Amino acid sequence: MRAVVGQVGMEGFNRVWTSPNTLPTKAEIDRPADWVARVHGKGSEGGGENREG
Repeated sequence: MRAVVGQVGMEGFNRVWTSPNTLPTKAEIDRPADWVARVHGKGSEGGGENREG
């Protein structure tokens, strides 16, 4: 949680609760930057896909 809040702030972290698609995968729990990349489109290589919408 701290790593994510450090990257995207508490408001960005709270995006986790907006949709089932924004919940972290089991792998993303171990690699929070991958969740940030997927949901926010930044913070990790190999990501950036936003599944919302």
